[in-house]
Amino acid sequence: MIEEKTVGMRLYCLPYAGGLANVYLQWQQYLDPNIELYPIELAGRGKRWKEPTYNSLLDAADDVFTVICNSIEDKPYAVWGHSMGTLIAYELSHVIKRSCERDPEHLLLSGCSPPHIGNTSKKLHQLGDEDFLREVLALGGTTPGIFENKGLTEIIIPILKSDYKNIESYEYKPAEDNLNCDISIFFGLEDMLVKPVNATAWAQYTNGTCNLHGFAGGHFFIHEEMEDVVAIINSILTQKLVKEH
Repeated sequence: MIEEKTVGMRLYCLPYAGGLANVYLQWQQYLDPNIELYPIELAGRGKRWKEPTYNSLLDAADDVFTVICNSIEDKPYAVWGHSMGTLIAYELSHVIKRSCERDPEHLLLSGCSPPHIGNTSKKLHQLGDEDFLREVLALGGTTPGIFENKGLTEIIIPILKSDYKNIESYEYKPAEDNLNCDISIFFGLEDMLVKPVNATAWAQYTNGTCNLHGFAGGHFFIHEEMEDVVAIINSILTQKLVKEH
């Protein structure tokens, strides 16, 4: 446990395609009290449902920066992302680096191969709705019953397709400088999208260390292994706080 005088650390959490900020609310019951959970709501969903969805993942990163820019100076911070959220987290970290000259204390990336490798050659967003939903459901993480409600389906599909379009059209451009923070990579050992050998390639994106954490399960292992995932996050971030103080 960190001493009470510690200012604590803020953890920004970015969701996967179609995900809401509230997918991370259950983490609060396991998260160390010195870590402040800050789930990010992306445009076009949840409390921001009236706003248009993004045209690209770079637009998403820029938008998230405007949301958090006033809160990143008062305490140390880390960034977590899963799947699409990982790509946004990576681009966001560079936006912050350019704008504030300040790297995260730690970057926590999950369920996503490095940008130079990519995650899929498919263009799922171009499929008809039924085929698209079949592909999405095959990844797990989405309750099939949701799509039994026609009204809800009509809301969710455009958001999901927009997210997948941005993922599938994302063109990685190497940054001028590597990040200087340490990186931790989380992945499911049975994930069809992320091979463990590809996960190791994240090391080339930072001048810091890069550690890998594999879990039983597929692409959405973060739900089944939530307590263990958060335990590792607690260990990583509280150690950072100890070193600072």
